[in-house]
Amino acid sequence: MLLAGCSPALERTTRRDLDRIERELAPIEEVRDRPTPDTSEAPDVELDGSLQSYLAYAYAHSPTLRASFEQWRAASYGPRQARKLPEPVLTYAIFIRSVETRVGPQRHKLGVSQWFPWPTRLTQAGKAAALRAKAAQRAFEAQALEIARRVARAYWTVWRVERVREVESERVEILTTLSEQMKVRLEVGRGTLADVSRVDLRLSRSRDVLAGLDEQRARAAAELVREIGAPPGTPTPIDRASPTVTLPAEGPDKLRADAMNHPRVDALQLASDAAGAKAKAAKGSRLPSFGVGVDWIITGKGGVAAADAGKDAVIAMGMISLPLWQRSYSAAVKQAEAEGAALRARKIAAQQDAAASVDAVLADLRDAERRVRLYDTTLIPQAESTWSSVMAAYQSGQAPVADLLGAEAALLELRRAQVEVTAIFATTWSDLEAVVGRPVPARGVRQ
Repeated sequence: MLLAGCSPALERTTRRDLDRIERELAPIEEVRDRPTPDTSEAPDVELDGSLQSYLAYAYAHSPTLRASFEQWRAASYGPRQARKLPEPVLTYAIFIRSVETRVGPQRHKLGVSQWFPWPTRLTQAGKAAALRAKAAQRAFEAQALEIARRVARAYWTVWRVERVREVESERVEILTTLSEQMKVRLEVGRGTLADVSRVDLRLSRSRDVLAGLDEQRARAAAELVREIGAPPGTPTPIDRASPTVTLPAEGPDKLRADAMNHPRVDALQLASDAAGAKAKAAKGSRLPSFGVGVDWIITGKGGVAAADAGKDAVIAMGMISLPLWQRSYSAAVKQAEAEGAALRARKIAAQQDAAASVDAVLADLRDAERRVRLYDTTLIPQAESTWSSVMAAYQSGQAPVADLLGAEAALLELRRAQVEVTAIFATTWSDLEAVVGRPVPARGVRQ
């Protein structure tokens, strides 16, 4: 029988994929036994500030992804174990009180036997294990998508804090200049102490906001380092450029269809198929197993002279097991079938969730894209025009300082809101790719 030695195509494919991914991951010793770095020195990690560099590092070093990979590797060893034959049985017996025969006394008996289960017990058990290994691979791929989503969220959080800090720094510069101008006007009798105090109060609050943003940046950077699996203290440069704000090049139907074939959904389907193969293997337990064996009886020389004196006896055996406990075997079949039904139901639920998630994320994406466009084309230009008009009126003495501060606050708050909604758009795009299960091309962007 070749049951124990066969290598199905599914197993070979899984093994090739496993080897390919392992070459792309950092050595497990680096992940498992990495010493705590000296935080006084910057770790030797090169990141160019792009999101892709952070994703590449996370794919290679994330301990969460490594754990999922090792679970896949462990599952890949299941098929060859499931298909193995029962171990041969070697027996030895010694006659405490030997039996005297015509050719001599029987002294020892050696035996060897081998059982062969009904073929489907091994083939279907091996198939079930191979399908579980493939499901573990798809679960690993789903985990990689989740890692990408989390890294992107952490990345755009750092980007948002940096851009908001730029807005607040501009506010501090404007208020500092305005405070100096107000003090000069106060000295020449063209201003009031109340106006100076009002500007200085706004300036102190803005400096406090800047200090808080510095701490937010440190916290967001620490989260980004954690998500990519880098040593503590790793520098986190971030590209200053804003993300391209546009809608997906593909329609909702295409995105929904791909989301319903997400690796997480596929893993449930494979697990359901494995349960079906397990049920077929359990059905094989209800059928007989067959065994063959040989016994060798070692005979000593007796006192009676004979031509075949001392000749050993060799006995060939054929055996068959009688599966009498059919109810218990039937229960195993029904258990596997129920597990398969549960997994199929979970797959349907996952597909429904995926389709609904695509619609929800697309709605958020369209709303964020609309808001970014509104800030770019309408709100900020209007606020800039208002700021310029009020500044000119203030310098000519036709507008009070309160109007100037109000126009300045409105303009910079809109710029801050623009940064916030742009970051929301970028993180929502990463959510869309995580839900769909692949990169999503953008409209008007060459791939």
